[in-house]
Amino acid sequence: MRPRQQWQAPATAMAGTSDCASGYFCVWKDTNFKTASAGGNLVRFQYYIPDYNLWDYKNTNTSAGDSITSFYNHSSGGNDVYIYKGTSGRSNRYGVGPGSARSNLATSFGPIGWNDAINSAYYEYYDPNI
Repeated sequence: MRPRQQWQAPATAMAGTSDCASGYFCVWKDTNFKTASAGGNLVRFQYYIPDYNLWDYKNTNTSAGDSITSFYNHSSGGNDVYIYKGTSGRSNRYGVGPGSARSNLATSFGPIGWNDAINSAYYEYYDPNI
């Protein structure tokens, strides 16, 4: 079993995360929780997405696979989400605690090397590796 990596968010969510409804994990293609200049152009889920390549950002024709630059875990009930570089929960994983957000994976201190590299994600209770 791989070691669990996780970071926690600041006490309040960052500006721009308001488009992510409570109970969801949301991702955007660009920095500051936007895709094509709109916060609502996101991909969100409540259980898992085994292959982001099969999902387009809302109101676009752009696949979410290998393109995610910002994310927010707006889970209800305090659930962790595990993001993976591979599809179907394969390869490296990183734990994202409830309320955690990253506005720019290219410049964030963690997780390093994950900008435009996420291809699947699971709430902890649905993760095939736990």
